[in-house]
Amino acid sequence: MRKIKVLTENETKEIAVAKGTNLLEALRKAGFVLPADCGGKRTCRKCQVILNSQNVLACQTLVEEDAVVELTPMSIEKGYDFIKQIEIDLNHAYGIACDIGTTSIACYLVDLDTYAICDYFTDFNHQVAFGADVITRIDQCRLGNLPILHHTIINQLVRVVEYFLSKHNLTEIKRMYVSCNTTMAHLLAGIDPSPIGQAPFTPVFTNTFLLENTKLNAYITNIVILPSVGAYLGSDILAGILASRMLETNKNALLIDIGTNGEIILKTGQQLYGCSTAAGPAFEGGRISCGMAAIPGAINEVQLIDGKVKLKTVEGKPKGICGCGLVDLIAVMRKEKLLDCSGALQKSSSPLSKKIKNDVFYVTGEIYLSQKDVREFQLAKSAIISGILSLATTARISLDQIETVYLAGGFGFYLNLDNAYSVGLLPETFRGKVRSIGNASGMGAKICLTHPDNIAKLEQIAKAVKPIELSNSSIFFSYFTDNMSFGREE
Repeated sequence: MRKIKVLTENETKEIAVAKGTNLLEALRKAGFVLPADCGGKRTCRKCQVILNSQNVLACQTLVEEDAVVELTPMSIEKGYDFIKQIEIDLNHAYGIACDIGTTSIACYLVDLDTYAICDYFTDFNHQVAFGADVITRIDQCRLGNLPILHHTIINQLVRVVEYFLSKHNLTEIKRMYVSCNTTMAHLLAGIDPSPIGQAPFTPVFTNTFLLENTKLNAYITNIVILPSVGAYLGSDILAGILASRMLETNKNALLIDIGTNGEIILKTGQQLYGCSTAAGPAFEGGRISCGMAAIPGAINEVQLIDGKVKLKTVEGKPKGICGCGLVDLIAVMRKEKLLDCSGALQKSSSPLSKKIKNDVFYVTGEIYLSQKDVREFQLAKSAIISGILSLATTARISLDQIETVYLAGGFGFYLNLDNAYSVGLLPETFRGKVRSIGNASGMGAKICLTHPDNIAKLEQIAKAVKPIELSNSSIFFSYFTDNMSFGREE
């Protein structure tokens, strides 16, 4: 056996592993979380650690001798700015509404007597150690890692509950309701999601699921996973439909939840069409060389002022770039003609050209955007706009006929819409129609938590949605090819 002393910002822990054990696997099993967007295939280079004072990729390192490993902090307990903490009344009952995304989780402490949100907890989903997207995590399940993926999210939710109980001197949490995509629902339930990853893409369950016999149940008896539509339309988008109230009018409306997966619902009259686009994790910092979640150090705003790039971060010094910052940066580079219409990096008359070296644009001395990163962005933005166009074509309406567009998710809440239009993420015809509604998935879970009769409504909505499969759609692929570019040069 070999001893590894693991150093983090908050603790030092010693673990024993067999000689020749993969370092990433050893750290995972010991409960440490490293980003591994590619699932350990060496392509993302996000699992970098300091081993005996040298930078190495954990996924490519075998433990041969005793060692010291240093890890950097990744998470933060911070929620949306528009949520204000409310004083706790210990005479009231409390519940937790959870939105579990592929990249991040958001949990809300809710007063079940007043229906008010009293506190919140956000974090990256610790399953990122097994890959940035649902397909990679499904592949991990095929390799036998379902138990550890299941326990990873269960243990993370236990941490959330303990945080709320300790912070507010609560003795119990009455119930927890969870909205999530269908793969995350299976992983939370401890059920193998492998059938979702291959034709005919059939989930093991889509119904309302009561979670039982887990470590989390020692804290909360009533834990409900909300119902899904199908393999790639989960309870998160159903909860979003509920929170947006888009069904309460006869107007044509569109709901777009942009995350690691882009889930889209189009309502025309009383008909609902839905699709999920394989946008990849670029809008949440995944598969981007210097990408990161919207946590301290993440560049979330990029502006061009007097010919100079001005950066804003979530908090603190720049360490990387998150989705909103990426959209801004691409928009600035297009404006300065540092990207041609095909997305190729090029030098121009702009003074920012000096920031391009060896096909890489340096935002700062250490943070950069590569040609590969630009391609990842193009794939993601084309998937979103092409999904929108495909639904409209299927419903036989034009984009002009869509009267209201609901933009959900943290990314959508902070997105600079002008830049979204300029890079082709959203169509120009949506100007003046977009309403950013924040974490609609979490808010829908909260509505069900306080008024459980809404679960029956979600089940009815799930049956009413007509899923449009894009993976074999010639319409989608035609749009996708056309929308990879940034339009024509002026």
